[in-house]
Amino acid sequence: MRRFLPILILAIGAGGLVALVNSKPQREALEAREKVWVIDVLTIEPATVTPQLSLYGRVQSPRTAHMSAALTADVRSVEVLEGQYVTAGQTMVVLDDRETELLRAQRMAEAADMRAQIDHERQRHENDIKALEREEKLLALNRREVKRAEKLAKRKVGSEAQIDQMRQAEERQGLALDQRRFSINEHASRNAQLEARLARAESLLHRAELDLERTRVKAPFDGRVSRVSVSPGDRVRGGDEIVTVYNTAEIEIRAQIPTRQLPRVRDALAAGEILEATAVVDGRRLRARLDRFTAEVERGGGGADAYFRVIEGAKGLPLGRTVELRVDLPVVHDSVALPYEAVYGTHRIYRLEGERMRTLQVERVGEQRGLDGSTRVLVRSPELQPGDRIVITQLPNAMDGLRVRVAEE
Repeated sequence: MRRFLPILILAIGAGGLVALVNSKPQREALEAREKVWVIDVLTIEPATVTPQLSLYGRVQSPRTAHMSAALTADVRSVEVLEGQYVTAGQTMVVLDDRETELLRAQRMAEAADMRAQIDHERQRHENDIKALEREEKLLALNRREVKRAEKLAKRKVGSEAQIDQMRQAEERQGLALDQRRFSINEHASRNAQLEARLARAESLLHRAELDLERTRVKAPFDGRVSRVSVSPGDRVRGGDEIVTVYNTAEIEIRAQIPTRQLPRVRDALAAGEILEATAVVDGRRLRARLDRFTAEVERGGGGADAYFRVIEGAKGLPLGRTVELRVDLPVVHDSVALPYEAVYGTHRIYRLEGERMRTLQVERVGEQRGLDGSTRVLVRSPELQPGDRIVITQLPNAMDGLRVRVAEE
């Protein structure tokens, strides 16, 4: 009996242990639940809209005149200041004109001298023509006297010495007649030389007068002074910059159009469409119109530069100012305006289908500014249908098939 007692004790202990294990409370298995993300949605209605493009441009003018000195002179006075408006023909800088006045007086005297020489040549030619007739008559008389003397000599009345004297007189008169004729024939060449010298003298006179006029540097057009480079008392030489002025009626804004928008903008411009842009500068409204593209693209640029000609609001607009332009692009059909939070990356949005987010690839066609001043991105896709609900909450873990629920639901 004692032999079986340890076995009995072990059996009772094992049975107690089994009873304790079986009496332990059972835990229910935890069921894995999928997290539901709260989102906002926008019910869309595709429509025809005018996209807008936001650009940053720099104010410049294609008509900027860098006025420089045309001669060496002292600066007598400066009549304008930087930022001042000027009208066409207004004197901006006055140079000392005393040396130029003296040179003009000299050129005037030279021209007057040449005119007097031409007048003298004219009178001389008229006198030669009148004298030619008398010279011819004198030669005829001398020839008759020679013939008369020869007849008398044959009759032994006259001497050979008298005949020789008369023949010498005839030769001298013939020589004088030839010289008179030569002088008449030379009149045209002498007059041409004098006329050429007069033309040169008058040209030098005009140059002197032009230099005298250039001692007063005048505005070439209505505009605004952007820089004054001299002060009274300065000595300037030909080519030295004096003052810079730009035409306020021809103000442009140079801005870069992104590559993705270039084809549509180029096609619209080539088709003759008018693309306008607006901006607000210092509380004033500015209107501009796309005029042309640059002929050269800068290396590393993300698009092409375009020139927008300002047609309203250019008054007081300084060169070099950076302006934010809102450009109206050609109309786009079947597009949707969405908040920027609805777009992931560059071309992906999510549509709510039941409780799941579904990916849609879209085309960005521009931007649009709302009445409240907010900006929305315009997209379009053949898969977008009226009544679709688009997720407008930016989720960090957004993916196709993600389970969500609408906040107000």
